[in-house]
Amino acid sequence: MLNALLPIRMGELGRAYWISRSDNQPLGRVLATVVAERLTDLVMLGLSLVILFLSVVLPPWADSSGRLALSVSVLVLIVAVVLGKWGRQLLPTLEKLLRWLPARLTHVILRHGDTALTEIAALGQWRSSAGVWGLSALLVMLAAATNYALFFAFDLRLSPLIALLLFVVLQIGGAPVATPGNLGIFHLLTVLVLTTFGADRTVAVAYAVVLHLVAVGTRILAGGVILATTRTPMFDGREA
Repeated sequence: MLNALLPIRMGELGRAYWISRSDNQPLGRVLATVVAERLTDLVMLGLSLVILFLSVVLPPWADSSGRLALSVSVLVLIVAVVLGKWGRQLLPTLEKLLRWLPARLTHVILRHGDTALTEIAALGQWRSSAGVWGLSALLVMLAAATNYALFFAFDLRLSPLIALLLFVVLQIGGAPVATPGNLGIFHLLTVLVLTTFGADRTVAVAYAVVLHLVAVGTRILAGGVILATTRTPMFDGREA
């Protein structure tokens, strides 16, 4: 919910703080799991792009931006693999580079960095992380399936691959969350994808409104219900 309402994914920090307070977990460890989660999302986005490049002739605007996003995904994956395998060996070097900082701050950075590297390394252990990768793939398929199901509701004769493309475009274009709930941006991108593949503009606008309610509105509603019905650890009077 917070990611849908706050810019630049600030909701990730709010969620990490919430989990840290409610489950009595170190904030650094929770933030490390957020980093690992976003890494899996990026890998799944890259795999989705590979499928699209192999299966669909994309319009120039989608082809160029898709290649850039795929390049970034591959680069981040390579960096993650390197850090997961050898990152902890670089911590002494990092400690030397941070000697100009206050000792307490250096200690915090190194401690959280070590925790983050441990979480990233765990993603490469397929037996322990198979569930994470499986759920990430399932979330992508469910999101694309939602887009595809709405195609039938609006009598849009578009393939499941276009539903996957719509998911990818919304993920890339909506990443900064420049407006609450990506209002306007979400609709613009949806209309752009649908009209590129022959949908009537009026139908595309109506589809965008309904998809936004389904994909974003339900998230905000569910988050609001949870906040209203559970004890909020941010405001329960305990010290941070």
